[in-house]
Amino acid sequence: MNETAFNCPHCGALAKQYWYSIRAVQNDDKNPTPMVITEGDGRDWDFKQVEDRETRKLAQVGRGDEERASFH
Repeated sequence: MNETAFNCPHCGALAKQYWYSIRAVQNDDKNPTPMVITEGDGRDWDFKQVEDRETRKLAQVGRGDEERASFH
């Protein structure tokens, strides 16, 4: 778990790995309660409240909006 890339054991291609840290942040007074996700919510999200552009794109890809979340 201390490498930034690896070679695919099947084809030998070099693949870069990106690692992320996970942390907890206390909710503020504007949003004091956690977001509750229920079945069917996914397609209704627009992620406009997510200020960071890269994070918003990742969220859109996660819900299947690859065409709207172009990384170009």
